[in-house]
Amino acid sequence: MSTPWSNARRRLGWAIAPAALAALTYSGSAAAATCVVPGGYVGYAESSGAPACLPNLEIIKTGPPTVGPGVVTWTVTVYHRGYPDAPDPYGSTEGIPVSAINVDDLNVGAYDIEPDEAPADGMLRPGGSLTYTVTQNFDVRRCTKSQIQNTARFTLDDIAQTTTEDDTHTAYAKVKCEADVGIVKTADKQIYTVGQIVQWTVKVTNTGTLDVPMSRITVDDPAATLTPQDTTPGAVLQPGQTTTFTASTLVTIDNCGTISNTATVSLVGTGPADSNPQNNSSTATVSCEVPVPNQNPPGNTTTTPTTPSTPTRPGGTKGEDVCPRVTVGLGITAAKRPFAGQLSTVVLKVKARNDAKKVKLTYRLPSGFAVVAKSPGTVLRSGILVADLGTVKAGTTRTVRLSVRILRTAKGKRQHTATVVATCAATTRAALAANVRPLQGSVNPAVTG
Repeated sequence: MSTPWSNARRRLGWAIAPAALAALTYSGSAAAATCVVPGGYVGYAESSGAPACLPNLEIIKTGPPTVGPGVVTWTVTVYHRGYPDAPDPYGSTEGIPVSAINVDDLNVGAYDIEPDEAPADGMLRPGGSLTYTVTQNFDVRRCTKSQIQNTARFTLDDIAQTTTEDDTHTAYAKVKCEADVGIVKTADKQIYTVGQIVQWTVKVTNTGTLDVPMSRITVDDPAATLTPQDTTPGAVLQPGQTTTFTASTLVTIDNCGTISNTATVSLVGTGPADSNPQNNSSTATVSCEVPVPNQNPPGNTTTTPTTPSTPTRPGGTKGEDVCPRVTVGLGITAAKRPFAGQLSTVVLKVKARNDAKKVKLTYRLPSGFAVVAKSPGTVLRSGILVADLGTVKAGTTRTVRLSVRILRTAKGKRQHTATVVATCAATTRAALAANVRPLQGSVNPAVTG
């Protein structure tokens, strides 16, 4: 069968580098035990008696070291390893048509996958490579496995190789499925007087990688009656989602002083155990000021104003805040005019002006963007990346990096958005606009000749 590759070989003839010519010695009709790479004058292989060199392609598949419920991204790369039997394996500029390379991902069930980007002339030459990106939905039912494997392969149309042993490759990843819920309790202010009502807010967040049924979440607050708020859609709390409860306490002369209130959360019933019990309890503390009685007797025509006392706040001396205000900054760096189909980098930076505890960064991926790689310790679910940064010291910066691939069909305005929260800090938000430019030209031109 005639192929574009064989046609090009006949048209251009056979060429050989000087070093290769020197390696080919023969006497009369006797030929050296070597081969001739494609590309130079016609008839050299026949006159020398040397056979034509065969090419070799190799496939490599890579993915994340650990996987959990959600979208898993695999990368498949096909390399042109040249002509291994030639004196100079990479001495030829003859290419193999990209259209003749068929890549399949067996475990995902994807066949004849298109490369992310192809050479302009549609030819894969010695030393070159093609990259293919494949996504897979990791179902929670696979959490019973300790490891998964994923195999990719390629075939060539009517082109022989030196070997086919490297035409398939399998990548392995450990399975990590964690159920984890955390709780945070706060009050609407820090200081109250007798007769006022403390408004408590209790937030329970799914900080794991698994969906958690609401029926498994039990929240307990012995000192107050919790009322659930309608903040969670459906019967499942997804990773990154929060459900909220409220409660109230009347401040009386009996409880005036330091008022502490603790709420706890736990997972009950059938399912994975909570992997991080350290965040299953949260205590909020407020204080109450006792009114100073009027020292003037009834009927006195003059009054002496009382000097208000400086309240003693829980946790220290007079005037010391229980929860000093914490300020964290947030910045987003990314390409503002990327092309569709290309790889791009997103950098998120969190800087604490003073010591910040329980710092949590949340980033929403723009439509048409897919994460290829991300900083360790981050969790990606349904296009939302969550990074629990823990304690960030004053004046220091924590950085989260993502490698993203923009879909080939994406175009137009997009927006990167992120928020960061910390104990005693107001929520900080950041946004960065991007304008995706359409893919330029054809990525798979016809092969001629």
